Amino acid sequence: MESLRSPRLGKKYTPLKENVWPRSLVFVGIGVAINALIGLLVAAMIFAAAFHMLVGPFNLNLSQIFSKSSGLIIAGNSATDEVAYVDSTLNDLIVTKNGSRIATISMGQEPTAVVLSADGNTAYVTCSDQFPGGVDTLNVVNIQLQSTVTAIPIGGNPVGLALSPDGHFAYVGNQGYFSKSSISVVDLVTNKVVNTIPVNNIANLAVSPDGLWLYALEQNASPTQGGIAQNGAVSIIDTRTFKTIKTISTGVEPIYLSLSPNGSNLAIGNYFDSTVTLINLSTFSSRTLSVPSGVTSVAFLPQGNNLLVSSGSTPNLSPLPKSHKSPDALSILNTANGKIVHQIVAPNSVVVVTVVGSFGYFIYGYQDGMGIISLQSYKLTSSGQMNIGEK
Repeated sequence: MESLRSPRLGKKYTPLKENVWPRSLVFVGIGVAINALIGLLVAAMIFAAAFHMLVGPFNLNLSQIFSKSSGLIIAGNSATDEVAYVDSTLNDLIVTKNGSRIATISMGQEPTAVVLSADGNTAYVTCSDQFPGGVDTLNVVNIQLQSTVTAIPIGGNPVGLALSPDGHFAYVGNQGYFSKSSISVVDLVTNKVVNTIPVNNIANLAVSPDGLWLYALEQNASPTQGGIAQNGAVSIIDTRTFKTIKTISTGVEPIYLSLSPNGSNLAIGNYFDSTVTLINLSTFSSRTLSVPSGVTSVAFLPQGNNLLVSSGSTPNLSPLPKSHKSPDALSILNTANGKIVHQIVAPNSVVVVTVVGSFGYFIYGYQDGMGIISLQSYKLTSSGQMNIGEK
C-alpha cells in the first residue's frame, strides 16, 4: 500500500516546511482586509455622491463637532450690569451681576451661545447635542428661577445667536452637520421656528437697533481649497423679507463681529491675517485695521469710537500665521485712526470679550475662567470664583 507521504512516478518527495502554511494564511488575510477596505471606500464614495445629489453638499467639520465651541459664549447687559457666560466643562450657564455670581443653571447639553433679554430676566441659550442626529435646542432660561422654561428644536450645530430688539424673534446660526449652514428664525411668542435662511459657513450674528437688518458673519465665503483659509463675508439680510441685500468681504478667517451702539458701524475680527474689518453701514464701505496678532474677538466701547480687541494664538491652528507677532493681549483700538491706544498682556489666550459699562469681561485660557478689565484704569481684576469647571 502506497504511503500518502511518498511521491508518485518515482520522484523524490520533499516535505513542506512547517511555516509555509501559516505564512500563506497571513498573506490571504491581508489580501482579504485590503479588498474589504477598498470596498468600504468605494461604498463611502457612492454614498457621498448619492447624498450630495439628493440632499446637498456636506458641511461636516469634525473639529467643530467634537471640540468645545467658542461661539457667543459670553453676553452682557449694560442696563442691568449682568453678564452671562457658558461653562462647557460642566454644561452650565453662569450669570453674574457687578462681577458677582448670582445664578448657575445646568443646561444638560453643551451650551454654545447665549444672549440676555433687555430686562435681564431671561437668558436664551443654544445647546448642542454634538452628534449628527441629535436634537439641538434654543433654551429659554428664567434666571430668577434658575431653570429652563422651554427648549425649542432648531437646526444642527448652533454657533451664533442674536435677539431682535423687541424680544419677539431669536436668530440662530447653525453650521450644520451634513447640510449647509442656515439661520433659524424663532418666534419667541409661539416658541416655533418660522423661517430658515440659507447661508454659507455661519460664524456669528448681530441685529440692527431698529430690528430691520440681520448681519450674518460667514467664514470661508468662497470654498476652502487645499486647506488654505479664505476671506469671509458679512451678509446683510432684510428681516422683513429674509432676503440678502448686500454681501461685503472681510479678512481671512473672520470669527467675531460687534455692532456699534448706534448701529452705524460693524467691526469684524479676522483671526488668520490679524486684522479688523470696519464696515460703514450707511455707505457699505469698509476699511481694514491691523493688530499685532490674530483677532479672537471684538467689542465696541459705549462711545462707539474705540474697540476692545482680544488677540492671540489658538491650539487649533498650527503652525501660526506669520502675522501673529505678539503675545496674547487685550487692546483698545481707535477706529478713526486705526492705532492702538492701550495694550494689556493677557494672563492666557483670550477667547471672547464683551463690554458692560466701564468694564470689559472676557473668557480666557480656552474656557479656564472669566476675567474683568477696567476700561478706565486698564487694570485686570478677578471676578471671584469664576473658574470654568468649578461650582
